[in-house]
Amino acid sequence: MRSLSLPIRRSLRNLHTSHPATPSPAILRSYSTASSNGSTPTSTALESEPPTPALSSRWFADLQCRLRQLAASSLGAAGRKEAERLLQFAQDEWMVLVAGRQGFLTDERWRGLDRCPVVWGDMDSMGHVNNVMYNRYAESARVNWALSHGQGRGPEEQNRWEGLMTPRGVGLILKSIKTEFKFPLGFPDKVTVLDRLVEKPTYDADVLRLDVLILSERHRRVAARCEEEVAVYDYRSARKTVLPRDMVDRLAETYELQEEARRVAEAKAAEVIRAVERMESIGQFSGQRLLHEHSRLPFHDTAAWISGSIYTMVSDYLKHRRRIQKPAFPSLCTSQ
Repeated sequence: MRSLSLPIRRSLRNLHTSHPATPSPAILRSYSTASSNGSTPTSTALESEPPTPALSSRWFADLQCRLRQLAASSLGAAGRKEAERLLQFAQDEWMVLVAGRQGFLTDERWRGLDRCPVVWGDMDSMGHVNNVMYNRYAESARVNWALSHGQGRGPEEQNRWEGLMTPRGVGLILKSIKTEFKFPLGFPDKVTVLDRLVEKPTYDADVLRLDVLILSERHRRVAARCEEEVAVYDYRSARKTVLPRDMVDRLAETYELQEEARRVAEAKAAEVIRAVERMESIGQFSGQRLLHEHSRLPFHDTAAWISGSIYTMVSDYLKHRRRIQKPAFPSLCTSQ
């Protein structure tokens, strides 16, 4: 998995200016001013940058649309190439950007279902996957997610986690599930399902609360979201119980990994968004420049000048030649 973090950080330092151009309302269209629960979003941005506003549910689709517009804009060959590279990165890392920033672990090890093909027979007469199948995806993913906690810890430990899925002793039983359908899945497609602990487990907890994302590989978006409550049940005494302390510790480690993944993904998303905003600001500036050149009027809007690493300003432009040097873009991505 490629990382864009260091190249983007380096580019942002080059792009930084004490008088940044003010984004237009169109630039801010993808954002909301508050999170969905009304709380103030936690900033994970670089210290030298202002906090990134909470993102709308369509932020990733809007980001791709903005990058496609930049790739077809009048930024010049270098600028269009950088936009294409950013777009390719977003498409390659879509799962991290969409699910990782919500606290889901996206590595293959943690995927309850990994690119599972949608079967043609799973569709109903309406031409899309039957709603019952979404809960089946979530069920299979939940079992695989639980079993993944015993991987790499020896046969005995693996058997203990597998035992949670049997009625022989302490096991896990689905108490409730709520499914929110985002858009209809169809054939052909591939489904990836991720699970996330909603809260850090405690030794006295007899219920685990899970958040589930069902992702469409074809559309690179969330197809459905589930909220699950899983009860810890002792089949021998026929009553609820708690998990062994070492299993609780293992789940607590997973929760900490989730929080770290959230911080990393949020920072990565913020860096990509800021890079896009810089390029959009450059595009607005370039349009103003072309208008002034066409009318042969001197260009006096010095407040709109971006950092000298983007535009090299020659001191005698307006005095003698009345033309501006072709912009040179810094590299926002150093690798494909």
